[in-house]
Amino acid sequence: MSCQLLADCLNEIFEYLEDDKVTLHSCLLVNHLWCEISVRILWRNVWRFKSTSSFQSDQVSSKMFDNIITCLPDESKEILHKNGIFVSKSTSRPSFFNYISFCKVLSVNEIDLIIQHFLEIQRLGLTRSLHYYKYLILHEILKMYMKQVPSLKALKYLSTKNISNITLTYFPESIGCLTNLSVLSCGSDIHSEFFYQLSQICCNIRSL
Repeated sequence: MSCQLLADCLNEIFEYLEDDKVTLHSCLLVNHLWCEISVRILWRNVWRFKSTSSFQSDQVSSKMFDNIITCLPDESKEILHKNGIFVSKSTSRPSFFNYISFCKVLSVNEIDLIIQHFLEIQRLGLTRSLHYYKYLILHEILKMYMKQVPSLKALKYLSTKNISNITLTYFPESIGCLTNLSVLSCGSDIHSEFFYQLSQICCNIRSL
């Protein structure tokens, strides 16, 4: 059996495990091929796998934050570093996979929460307001999503004090990323300009 045929067969099988986090996680550990296929499925909508346990949720949040930061381009990492945001050494190395490119679902609020968790741990080393750092990190992460995600399918963007001023459509790459968006969950207090710009990009939204 050729490698491509094997990969195609495994992909068909693993698709049936899309909602089975435990089994998919076990598949990660078999070999490189199984890992590559499983990672693509897990990161398609990675937010649904966050645990309801506060302890496990903190662990998952830390791991997800590290993986996301690792995928940031060097330019963004340098911006964070210059502003006194020091992440773990492991995130300075190239990522084994470009996890962000596998994503089909983006939850701005979940990203905001894992940034909050990271900054609470780093609080003693911060010299500016928490809001400033949250905005800076979120801006760089969302810019990366718009650039690296080929086609986003679902977007959750509920307004909070920390994220209400970031407009995804201002990123040049958002046109390609958001064109095929089909599911949108937004707060009514998001700036009206966001909805106007989104209406110029998206033509396939089926669920609000």
